[in-house]
Amino acid sequence: MSFYRDIAYREPYSDRENKCSRLLNIFTPDTIGPHPVMLFFHGGGLETGCYQDLTPEAAAYFTQKGITVVSADYRMYPAAGWPDFVHDAAAACQWVFRNISSYQGSKHNIFLAGHSAGAYLAAITGLDPKYLQQQQVPATALRGIISLCGQLFTHFRVKKEKGISELKPVIDAAAPIYHLTRQSPPVLSVCAEDDMPARAAENIFFIEVLKSYGHKDNQYFEIKGHDHTGVFEALGSNDDQTSRAVTAFIRKYHNKNIT
Repeated sequence: MSFYRDIAYREPYSDRENKCSRLLNIFTPDTIGPHPVMLFFHGGGLETGCYQDLTPEAAAYFTQKGITVVSADYRMYPAAGWPDFVHDAAAACQWVFRNISSYQGSKHNIFLAGHSAGAYLAAITGLDPKYLQQQQVPATALRGIISLCGQLFTHFRVKKEKGISELKPVIDAAAPIYHLTRQSPPVLSVCAEDDMPARAAENIFFIEVLKSYGHKDNQYFEIKGHDHTGVFEALGSNDDQTSRAVTAFIRKYHNKNIT
């Protein structure tokens, strides 16, 4: 595996604590590409976390399976607000589309992924078409969305910004589920057996709505023996069900006929 770190996909932004964002790390397989690309966003409630949370050890599991992994940072509360972080996620996707071929990745086989708030970012970026359109990333480049314990209604921190109770379920334009159509890309949804309140039910409902649009083969997995954080912490372990499901999903929807 090769590791390229601290690459700016936009002009780096430092918040009041001098924490830099708009950076990404790249992990590439040792085999000759082009390889499918998983662009991963960290969790942390849109307030904490870092692109370095996805460790080289976790990324190595996927690179050994022939998958290029990109872990990207984004602006967060309180220095940023809705939809700044979504624009950052889309900008990271644009960077990947324009540059990943230089790292043996396939720009036409991009999978947006994340854990918790990062899964929310991956989903809203991939399902509301305007964000990638603004960055001139064609919809055909996005092969799928991988949501690990993600909030697929409007995120609780976005609701707080809008003056809405974090406990009140909301489906508006800031909710990934709001943007589902017959043209939506494939989605893999994973939650923990002991996840955050209502998180599993929200994800199951999301997949059922997808099915109502004709997407019959989208998948939902509940990971036994883990809580919300544990799903991410186990990522990349050889016996990890989530890692196996993510790999199988990427292999299924990777279009080998286009690079």
